[in-house]
Amino acid sequence: LYEYTRSFSERGTFYWKVVCDGSSLGYPALEANDTVEVGIAIEAINVTFNYVSFGNVFPNSFVSAENNNISYYNITNVGNVNLTIWIKADNLTNITLGYIIPANNLYVNSTFNSTLLQLSNNYILLYKNLRPQETITLFFYLNVPPVMAGKYEGTIYICGNYTSLCF
Repeated sequence: LYEYTRSFSERGTFYWKVVCDGSSLGYPALEANDTVEVGIAIEAINVTFNYVSFGNVFPNSFVSAENNNISYYNITNVGNVNLTIWIKADNLTNITLGYIIPANNLYVNSTFNSTLLQLSNNYILLYKNLRPQETITLFFYLNVPPVMAGKYEGTIYICGNYTSLCF
């Protein structure tokens, strides 16, 4: 077995040739030629929604997001490499009354994972290896603690990459 490794520092088409001469050990001489195309990895996602709405929420309830039933919350990999998808959330705040619902009261699952994932203020892994042009549909839920009924607002962050964690 012979392995050949080569690194490329720039983009382009590269021709390479490998010769192995094992004739002194009784093996035939081998030669291999090939080309390799080195390109740029493009990390890009398309998120089809601007917000997740639960409407006015009431204390001590478990609420499904509006539009969960129509596959509205989609993320599509529009790049050219497999992506890892991460998600986090801010705490939800009732701006009028000042009450807060912690981010860990938000949950999400997807077309690829029916298990509810609890969100937090830090990125958590949502899905690994989303292939180019593949779409994942998300479904959001809120476990409303004993707070005043009303409208609560916050931000959900979605990150897609192939190299490392999101920060």
